[in-house]
Amino acid sequence: MQPLNDVRDVDTALDHIDWNDLHHAAPTLRHILRAIADNRRLLTDLVEGSRTTPRLFHRGEHHPVMSRLVLAEPDDRAWALRLHVFHGAERDLIPHTHKRPFGAHILAGGYLHAWQRRTDGQDAGPFTSHTLTPGIVALETPGSDYLLGDPLIHQTIMEAGTVTLFASGPDRQPTWWAATDMGGEVAQMKQDDIAGRDYSMTHAAHAAIATTLTDLGLIERTKP
Repeated sequence: MQPLNDVRDVDTALDHIDWNDLHHAAPTLRHILRAIADNRRLLTDLVEGSRTTPRLFHRGEHHPVMSRLVLAEPDDRAWALRLHVFHGAERDLIPHTHKRPFGAHILAGGYLHAWQRRTDGQDAGPFTSHTLTPGIVALETPGSDYLLGDPLIHQTIMEAGTVTLFASGPDRQPTWWAATDMGGEVAQMKQDDIAGRDYSMTHAAHAAIATTLTDLGLIERTKP
């Protein structure tokens, strides 16, 4: 694989990921995320581009718990490269899936990561906590990475200040799923998902994130 020297190289590399074959995609995706993490100038350019490119800036989100910067994304949204910054400690109390497969690389902080396996013979759709069995528990620390396919179920306990690179493929499921027997919590999560609250990225929030990344030594100082 060619070295990643600039933003165009990142776009080209992610364009060639086959999200239908995660077994073979995993080493390439891991290489891409590690190459970005290890190139402070490249990561700085990506963060700066998420501010100066209107299409990317308006795709960013600033939530009370975490913020998402969209660093790169094609017009058809076949994939996305994002940077996640967790503002406080966070616990995923409910086992859940994601709509799309993704790879993650930890830049700062870390989390306890629990993987679950379904015992009902299904690989999508609703499930309960009674149809799960423990898979593995991993401690994700700076420099570690993993690939999560959309049928897989997981939970995390996140340190405050955790920062991750996050590359995801296209939607594979109509929605994410969570253990249905956890009733009220799941209903509230789903309601939050469709409530239409405005979590749009702001220039002030982006500047604060850039300062945090600079203080952590992850990027070079950007223009105000």
